[in-house]
Amino acid sequence: MALCSKSTKGRKRSTLTITDGLIYKMKWGTQGYSDFIREYPIFPSVRKLQEAVEHIKFESGILEEIFDVIRCQISRMSLYEMYCIVALDEMAIKPGQMYDSTCKRIIGSCTFPGHTGLAKKTLGILLAGITTRWKYAVAYYFTNKIDSEAKQTGMLQEMH
Repeated sequence: MALCSKSTKGRKRSTLTITDGLIYKMKWGTQGYSDFIREYPIFPSVRKLQEAVEHIKFESGILEEIFDVIRCQISRMSLYEMYCIVALDEMAIKPGQMYDSTCKRIIGSCTFPGHTGLAKKTLGILLAGITTRWKYAVAYYFTNKIDSEAKQTGMLQEMH
């Protein structure tokens, strides 16, 4: 029905369709997914996928819920496809505090173990496939400085 229709505006999507759309968007990236649905409008738009997950709370620290997604994903992988690395990704942010309506509190202070004050950086911890293309952010922290020893000791103690 969606292939015969010129527009999908106003159509209610099932949870399964949204889940499939999210999986394909993660596999193909935003541009690849957008190109696909432009040609075959059987899945929700990128904006509809964003709306479907905007209620999920992402508080800093280890993102426990993502491990359920990873378990589901790896159950369909061969041993060869499961090989992965732990990657640390650091990004500078503008220091300051703001109200986060999803978790109903002020954010902007350091959350990395042993750090205090306003955060100047974020540290993302990712699992990424080596032999196949997949990547999941499994934790993130706000911090004011990162050194290699703090990355290793703080992260490993928390995740252990």
